[in-house]
Amino acid sequence: MNENDVEALLETTALVPAPSSRRAPPAVRPWQGRLMTAAALLVCAAVLAALFVAPSRVAPTAPSQDELQKTLDAILKRLGDESIEARDAAMKELRGFLDGDAKAELVQGRLSKLGADARARVEEELERFVSRRHGRIAYQSGLELRVVDWNGRNPGRLAADRNPPIGVEWAPDFSRAAYTSGNCIEVVGPDGERLKRINCGSREPHGVSWSPDGKRLTYWTWSTGDAGCRKVWVGEVDGEQKQLTDEQSLETHPRWSPDGTWIAFWNDEGSLLLMHPDGRERHALATLNTKGVEPTCLWTRDGKALLAAGAEDARIVQLDGRERGRLEGWGWNWQWSPDGTRLVFERENNIWVVDGDLKTAKALTAEARENRSPAWSLDGRMIAFLSGRDDPRERGVKGFSPRLELYVMEAGGANPVRLTTEGVQSRPSWMRDER
Repeated sequence: MNENDVEALLETTALVPAPSSRRAPPAVRPWQGRLMTAAALLVCAAVLAALFVAPSRVAPTAPSQDELQKTLDAILKRLGDESIEARDAAMKELRGFLDGDAKAELVQGRLSKLGADARARVEEELERFVSRRHGRIAYQSGLELRVVDWNGRNPGRLAADRNPPIGVEWAPDFSRAAYTSGNCIEVVGPDGERLKRINCGSREPHGVSWSPDGKRLTYWTWSTGDAGCRKVWVGEVDGEQKQLTDEQSLETHPRWSPDGTWIAFWNDEGSLLLMHPDGRERHALATLNTKGVEPTCLWTRDGKALLAAGAEDARIVQLDGRERGRLEGWGWNWQWSPDGTRLVFERENNIWVVDGDLKTAKALTAEARENRSPAWSLDGRMIAFLSGRDDPRERGVKGFSPRLELYVMEAGGANPVRLTTEGVQSRPSWMRDER
């Protein structure tokens, strides 16, 4: 068998294709070659971008301690400049430099190396830094709404009226405050400028609560001429006010949910209810014994539950009605910490704090005199409260009630300091320091 015979045999058994069926690969046309070259260049460009461009997008590392020290020393050196403009510019830089506790400690450590004038200016700026962090405190004294720094400095008057300013509540952005005064709701700016008066006629408003967008208020009214009825209202700060509950209702203490879709409130039977701001989908969430006390409802930060506090206990109630925490005993003047992890409240004439699940409660004060109306600072590091601990009068007199003054203490209860001497009548409220 010769070579031709072998190839013919292979073709018939299909082990290899016949020579006639073998095709050469198609020739690459010129336009196809150019396209392949362009694609290769694009791939190379992408690789180069990943190697050299992407790293530039990484967030810069924080400056080292030495770098911070050099920056600070340069600022402080300019405070000794002969030019007033240069010194003022240096103070502005120092204000921008102070953005945390670590930098404040650096500045504090350099005070001894400064001249008297520069040291005084830097100490003042450090004090403002702390005040911006904590906030200032607004409080009622007689017919005045007054304000003072957290350390008792820079006292002043925000507003005054013919009736006491009660229940100061700041808008979420701290641009306005609302409080009740007689039969009106007063809305003022942080400088005390009167911005709006909502006249409630013969009804006396109580318990103002801002909507999350700061455009609406909800509150409840009471009227002796209406069989003592208590009604829940909602309205635009600059517009119409609408009664949400019927004429025969006894419903109070409304509070907006964090997303603005619900209003929680109480009725006289101890039921905690929810409804939309237009009155729809009204339903009960929980029932507590509220006889003889003013009940409390406060939303959690995520809006998924509420603190409900009555005469016998306090509970964290979810929107489906289930409980996730309970604390036995009566408490009053509850307030969530700014981070939403703790609650401060008043019990048995002392200030207490408890974790957000109501599991572990601790007394922060243990005085024989009354301690009331606690309020967290804006950063949660301080608590303002009222106390009669320094009233020199004896308790033996029937019906004795100590003169209350404004105090602050650290969030853990240490270092209480008295801030006022003129007498304070209602719960303090922290405001942002805009100076």
